Amino acid sequence: LCVGVAGCDRMNATVTGTVRLDGEPLKIGPKQNGTVLFRPVAGGATATGLIDANGNYSVSTGGTAALRSGDYLVAVRATELVAPPEDSPTPNTPEGRPLTPLLYANPLESGLSCTIGSGENTFNIDLDSSAGPLVEEIETDDVELDLPETDSADEPDDSAGEENDADPAEEAAPATTATE
Repeated sequence: LCVGVAGCDRMNATVTGTVRLDGEPLKIGPKQNGTVLFRPVAGGATATGLIDANGNYSVSTGGTAALRSGDYLVAVRATELVAPPEDSPTPNTPEGRPLTPLLYANPLESGLSCTIGSGENTFNIDLDSSAGPLVEEIETDDVELDLPETDSADEPDDSAGEENDADPAEEAAPATTATE
């Protein structure tokens, strides 16, 4: 416990490691970007680091190549820059195609955590490509479409502009009553 101890609140730890996807180093190439994020459980400054061409990273907090010792939730996100579709509203802005499952991008949901001690620390991060989708899936089960009912999909609707003379009471199914 560090209550009132001089120097206890210092940035006294460094973290390096390798990010692996399905057992292989997550090699970040040209037009790709990979980031590791360390969020302190107790609150405070988040530490981040870039993943290099060999899957290695080192984190820093702001301009300091260190972080406080303690417990951290970890997130990883890697993307590849791709040209946007021709019909994009921003055709000159590249888009990111995810290389890692979306689950790992959120430190609160990734399942990745570690305890960092003072001094040098190595934390290798193993990701599984089958851990979830690369992008957020939209649930369509709860979507209700309010479409008009038609008798036949092949017949055009000729009722536009015409009055309907049918009595709705006559078209309804006959009511049934319970007998004792």
